Amino acid sequence: MATTLDPVAKTLTQGRDHLARLAALFGVLTPAWFALSALGTKWGWWSWREGLMTLPIAGLAMIIVVALMALYGVLVVRPWGGRLLTGIGFAGPILTAGLLIGLVAGPGMRAPPIHDISTDQGAATAPTVALMVARGEDANPVVAPGDKTIERGAFAGQSVWDAQAKAYPAIQPLVLQGARAEDAFARAEAAVKAQGWTIVTSDAAAGRIEATAETFWYGFKDDVIIQITPEEGGSRLDMRSISRVGQSDLGANAARLEALSAAIQAEAG
Repeated sequence: MATTLDPVAKTLTQGRDHLARLAALFGVLTPAWFALSALGTKWGWWSWREGLMTLPIAGLAMIIVVALMALYGVLVVRPWGGRLLTGIGFAGPILTAGLLIGLVAGPGMRAPPIHDISTDQGAATAPTVALMVARGEDANPVVAPGDKTIERGAFAGQSVWDAQAKAYPAIQPLVLQGARAEDAFARAEAAVKAQGWTIVTSDAAAGRIEATAETFWYGFKDDVIIQITPEEGGSRLDMRSISRVGQSDLGANAARLEALSAAIQAEAG
């Protein structure tokens, strides 16, 4: 036999169910909100700080508030209902936040708070005027890795160069045995083009290539410098990758240089 609700109870029940549905909808759309925050940054709709911090935090707060309101309705309004939908409302932000924290916290805890990775201390890979213009006035300043000291965290007091050496010992100059400078340049340029980066400087006579890599999410731009120097028996390639914004790159620049070195060696093969 169906339960007949008085008008007040019916109104409360309907309100609770609407809240539960809204909470579930927000929970399902949580990943989309994070994606919009990232892509909106890439498309220039808001600053990277807003897209990375302000919008995700504000969105999560709103979603959780709605879910809590729905939970309150589930607990106090009889007969019980809306539990599954309310659970979905909580699951969306919790799972999304957990996934993002897992992706960031691991590399972030291991990586030093630096955003400039180089195979030398800066003399060979100092950026040209053209690259500095491309970086813009609001970008991180470019300082020789041996001249900048880390101020916080486990690496505090160490130079960027020393911290890099400890965290990324595999970052070393690439030596192409038996390759003339012009051949090494051609291979490096082909590898850069294969990555889809935007070339800023391509000067075969100077052995210099400068390019800009852009991330899919957020559209963060990191600048890559390659300097090719002839040496006995082959050519030496020094490389550098510098983020335009942010204090820590979570290991992205080191990974980029490792991939670039592998790509150049593949071109050489």
